[in-house]
Amino acid sequence: MARAIPHRNKPPQDTSAGCFTLAEADRARATGMNTAHGRDKYSSSAAAWTSRAELLARLETGSARTMGVLECA
Repeated sequence: MARAIPHRNKPPQDTSAGCFTLAEADRARATGMNTAHGRDKYSSSAAAWTSRAELLARLETGSARTMGVLECA
């Protein structure tokens, strides 16, 4: 079983968990905006953070698998 690679003091935007958190915060901001422009701005930002989070999650999973293979070898 592959174990997660620790995030050694990485800023939130450099981890999948951090990006998912930033996306959720922007979605919450979008619902609280009074203007369509504000809602669109934060909704778009949330979508971008979500895309980045999904990409980082795939990379982190791949790295964890690689580390597991190397440890078993």
